[in-house]
Amino acid sequence: MPVKEAYLERVVGDVEKLAVQVAHLKSQLARQSGGLQLRYYWELEYLRNRFAEFKQHVEELEAADESCSEALFQSVETTRRDLEQTIEGLMGGPS
Repeated sequence: MPVKEAYLERVVGDVEKLAVQVAHLKSQLARQSGGLQLRYYWELEYLRNRFAEFKQHVEELEAADESCSEALFQSVETTRRDLEQTIEGLMGGPS
């Protein structure tokens, strides 16, 4: 399996894992008071925007040929790590 395809396969698994965590986070926040929900509104908005950016980077990588530049891989990785950190931070926040 070419490197790009193997990487994209792994990224899809990561996205699925992150989506489950976000669904859990949203469920947690839905049970909280309105004040706490408002407190996390901007963080959730940031998360939505980063997911959209992540999706765009992955689509660019999918469309690129196998000899695509390291910059595409790096942009996907950077966005993925930021998403993971943001989600972990939010999951540790509301209780």
